[in-house]
Amino acid sequence: MAARKLLIQNGTIVTCSSTLEPYEPTVFRGDLFVVGGVISKIDKKINISDTSDIEVIDATDQLVIPGFVDAHRHVWEGAYKWAGDWSLWE
Repeated sequence: MAARKLLIQNGTIVTCSSTLEPYEPTVFRGDLFVVGGVISKIDKKINISDTSDIEVIDATDQLVIPGFVDAHRHVWEGAYKWAGDWSLWE
């Protein structure tokens, strides 16, 4: 099975630069190319002549944040479930 390919175009890319002080953001309009779930390239414009086997997403007016992990969790809900009827929370 061929690796899935994804091209996200025209997004506002937010990433961190290793050349700046820690955690300084780099923000620019550009494209992101993913092959098999791994980011292959990030650039202002990625030109691919044949996109027939590539899923293309237009991210105009959208944020693209490579590597972002949404760590928002409600851990307490699971920890206290034994304490009573939590049916309102489910």
